Amino acid sequence: MGSTAVTWQEFSVPDLPNKSQLLSDDALLTDKLRALGVSAAVPVVVVADPANSWGEDGRIVWTLRTLGHSQSFLVNGGVAALLAGDDLSVTAPVVPGDFTVARTGAFEIGKKDLASLIGQPDVVILDTREPREYAGASPYGETRGGHVPGAKHVYFKDLVGEDGKVLQG
Repeated sequence: MGSTAVTWQEFSVPDLPNKSQLLSDDALLTDKLRALGVSAAVPVVVVADPANSWGEDGRIVWTLRTLGHSQSFLVNGGVAALLAGDDLSVTAPVVPGDFTVARTGAFEIGKKDLASLIGQPDVVILDTREPREYAGASPYGETRGGHVPGAKHVYFKDLVGEDGKVLQG
């Protein structure tokens, strides 16, 4: 079995105002994932370069889980940890998979539901984007800058060591 290069943008709306949201067409998403070889009963392991990236591996795992593939995982430390510095090469053609999108609401929240949680004492809202985005900048073409009122800022890169592994204790 080989590997296939993929970006999270392939499953997302490319244009404003819904840029970066998951595509709404489940049949199209099903076709895209099957073409990549994704099957329902086969785990998907996502490998990236977390020390030098923007969390693409996490975004792809979130996408797969949101679309109903519960056996999707990322490699802590990415390619470097997995291969100890060796190159990753694709040697086998992709065989179409049988996965069918069956969305779950467990990994995303809508604006109205989020708005109803703002200020609740038993809810913590985290914004993991760059500090400049949290402060109001929109460097990637967002239609609006800033953060959800009351959200705490934890930049995701601060949770990853220089080796790309998630920091522990």
